[in-house]
Amino acid sequence: MNECTTALSRCANLNTFMCHSAVTPLFIRCFQDKPSLSNLRINGSMPTQAAQKLVQVRGLAKLAIDHGSWNLLDILPSWTSNLKQTLSSLTLSVSSNCTEVNDAVLRPILADLPALTELNIISCSRFDHNHVLRLLHLTPNLEHLGFTLTDNSCTTDFLPFTLRRLRHLAFDTKCSTMASPLSSLVTIVMGHINSASPALTSFSAKLSDRLAANEFIEALVNEHGLTLRTLVFAGSPVSINSIALMCRSCLHLERLDISVPIRDLIAFTNALTRSFTLTTLVDLGDISHSVHSNQVSLTTDSAYHLMGHVRQLKKIVSGGRTWTVSPFQAILFSFV
Repeated sequence: MNECTTALSRCANLNTFMCHSAVTPLFIRCFQDKPSLSNLRINGSMPTQAAQKLVQVRGLAKLAIDHGSWNLLDILPSWTSNLKQTLSSLTLSVSSNCTEVNDAVLRPILADLPALTELNIISCSRFDHNHVLRLLHLTPNLEHLGFTLTDNSCTTDFLPFTLRRLRHLAFDTKCSTMASPLSSLVTIVMGHINSASPALTSFSAKLSDRLAANEFIEALVNEHGLTLRTLVFAGSPVSINSIALMCRSCLHLERLDISVPIRDLIAFTNALTRSFTLTTLVDLGDISHSVHSNQVSLTTDSAYHLMGHVRQLKKIVSGGRTWTVSPFQAILFSFV
């Protein structure tokens, strides 16, 4: 550890620092005097004295805090106030035993960041879609937004907001009961987002495996089909009909990340042929199997089949392997 801190201290032009483990306090002094540091991602579990030293770290453009503790949340308003002229991206998640994240904590933070273009509030048990909707009027310049949907009903007590610059939207879902009406909730929340006039180019959702997403996908492509270029659906199966709808309706679709129905490959291939622009396919795995069972992934023959039928498909990722097509020859390469 001493060698690591010594090496960091000598990096005068350090631009990015990331630490995912709970040893961040050991490195704070190493990046306090780094004027070139613009991208910082840290584990937020730390004692009060260590957290207070972070206030002196200035000039950041991107800040991400994982497993934030109440000690760090306590100094966060002061820290972000010092970053108001430079900070454009804020990502925050908190530890499971920390319940201090609420409107009162985040409202002054967001009000003090006029240049913010990216906001991600995830894995915060007390801060879900309702809190996000109530604060979006403070962040009209957002281009990227990520948050968590829970099975709490959607609130309507928020000020009108506009998100005309929003291009990237991502969310995951968390529910406490097996009978939670998340499908209708997703539709309601998306209705509020759509009313803010965004023109989405990418959309990513981590849905529960029991969430019927077909109606939601239809509403999504009807609203944003002319602008979407990237679609990601994790944790939930997507029907062949919905895949065909996405490929047919999203006129500029370039990348699709889904669980490939390998046992129904012919129908899946036919669905993809509806797209004239799709270049990249990422297989997120068979969600019907547990993480401890053998996952079924695409074979080279399957990749040949897909690339032979889908007009512009040039790259496939599945099961830790990548297949690409040479721009000059019809040769398939596989990288393990």
